Amino acid sequence: MSLTAKEKMQRYRARLKEDEVKSDLIKQKDRDRKFLKRTTMTGDEQNLEHEKNLERVEKHLKKFKAVKGGCIPRKRIPGQVQVENLIAFKLPQILGKAKQKVMGSLPATPRKRTAVIAALAIKGCGTSY
Repeated sequence: MSLTAKEKMQRYRARLKEDEVKSDLIKQKDRDRKFLKRTTMTGDEQNLEHEKNLERVEKHLKKFKAVKGGCIPRKRIPGQVQVENLIAFKLPQILGKAKQKVMGSLPATPRKRTAVIAALAIKGCGTSY
């Protein structure tokens, strides 16, 4: 039985991954081809490509924000951190720095600290306290 185009391409890519020299050569040729294409583009073509890229990025960001942004009402499990809200920070270091700043300005008593954090969390999701 003959192979389908999909199976042939899968085999080709598997062989290509095994041979690093050939793989690097193909990647280099692709980089050169794309570089040549970019350098020979006219101003109008560059502007059109730039606008298309901006549209793609904007569409992706809208989809990403719709799925992962904001406060999503869910059943809360005590003691579990809601992961969706941690995505607001691009890097864990930035989240840590923000937590350090907040912790420094919170009350010293654990009961008061918990009350303030709970009130802020409720307010952040759009409900009143």
